[in-house]
Amino acid sequence: MTAHFAAFSFVDRITECVAGTRARGVFWVPQGIQAFPPCLVAEAVGQLAAWVAMSKVEFRGRPMAALATETRFQGVVLPGDVLQLAVDIEDCDDDIVAYGGSAFVEGRQVIGLEHCLGPMLPVEDFDAPDVLRERLELLRTQGAPRGRFHGVDLPEAILTEHVPGESLRAILSVPRHATFFDDHFPRNPVFPATLLLDSQIRLAAQLVKTSCGPQFASP
Repeated sequence: MTAHFAAFSFVDRITECVAGTRARGVFWVPQGIQAFPPCLVAEAVGQLAAWVAMSKVEFRGRPMAALATETRFQGVVLPGDVLQLAVDIEDCDDDIVAYGGSAFVEGRQVIGLEHCLGPMLPVEDFDAPDVLRERLELLRTQGAPRGRFHGVDLPEAILTEHVPGESLRAILSVPRHATFFDDHFPRNPVFPATLLLDSQIRLAAQLVKTSCGPQFASP
């Protein structure tokens, strides 16, 4: 059974979409998962931007590994929360997409992304364009079934070097097979940059905790 649009997809419905300009959407964080890390909130905002960008170029391309000039993690998202997503497109063509975005829970902002830039790569290298068109239509009308996401098994980072108070080094082994590759992506598996960022943040928090005490290492 395929996990396409379930294993690593974080837009359940697009509530507003101005062609190639802006979009608003919703993701219902499933109640039954253990946690929804901040980096997955960033992923949700990026995925909403990707839907706008793919539609703008008529599914010739899709954004890949967008970089943000500034990312502000401003709050915790819990299982059962409703994420209100927003993106504003600054520029988009067959080569790049530039955008800013944010996410809110009950009116409080939990993340802000400023001046994101992502290269556009051929859609057909990663997924079926017709399937993506059908999915976008579903998101813009009745919305997708809720609760499809069951969490992500994060690969463990193995520490290789620790200089107390100064640095940590680790190796992260990317799995050959993982459920999230069904969404990221069916035709060409790519390890999500947001999961890599999550591992980096966890490593930094561990360094802070061992250097300054646990009170300084909270997410």
